[in-house]
Amino acid sequence: MTLTQEIQSYLALAPSDRDVAQGAMLLLRINRNRIIYAGALHAPRRYAPIIEAELKKHLRIRLDHQTREGIVSMEREVMPAAEQSIQEGDPVISSDADRPQSASAPHRGLRPDHDRLPRDIQQIPEQNADVYFRMKKVYNTLLQMADAAPCDRYEYLKTLKNLDDRYRAAWKKYDGYGV
Repeated sequence: MTLTQEIQSYLALAPSDRDVAQGAMLLLRINRNRIIYAGALHAPRRYAPIIEAELKKHLRIRLDHQTREGIVSMEREVMPAAEQSIQEGDPVISSDADRPQSASAPHRGLRPDHDRLPRDIQQIPEQNADVYFRMKKVYNTLLQMADAAPCDRYEYLKTLKNLDDRYRAAWKKYDGYGV
C-alpha cells in the first residue's frame, strides 16, 4: 500500500476509531516533525485534530501529484502573474478613456458599446470585481505567509491561480466579444 493510500485509509476511519499514534507515524514519514509525533504519543486526544488536519493537507497535495519543488515552481509562476493582474488596477470602471486599444490589450474600462452587449457580457465587469477583490485578498495572505512552508501555502496558491485565470479569461471574453 502506498503512503497516499495509507493516509486515505486512516482518514476514512471515524475519528473515534483512529489510532492517533498510527496517524502521527504517517505524518512523521511525510514531514519528519518529531515534536508533533512525540506530542501525539504523549497526548493523543489533544493532537488528534492536528494530525487529521496535517494529513488532510498533505493528502490534497499528494492527490494533485505535487511535490515541494513543484509547489515552489508553481509559486514562481502564480505570484508574478497575479501581481500583474492586481497592478493592472481595480476593476472599477471609470470612463471610455480606460478602454483597451485592442482586443489583446488588458482591460481598462467599459467598452463604448457596453449597453448594447448581451446581458451576460454586460455583467462581466461587475462579476470580475468580486473575483479581483478575492484574488487580492489571497495574494496578500500569501505575502504575509512568505516564511511558511510550501505545503502550508499550497491551497492558497491553487486558489490564487484559479482566481487569476478566471479573472483574465473573463476580461478576454468581455474585451473580445464581437471583435
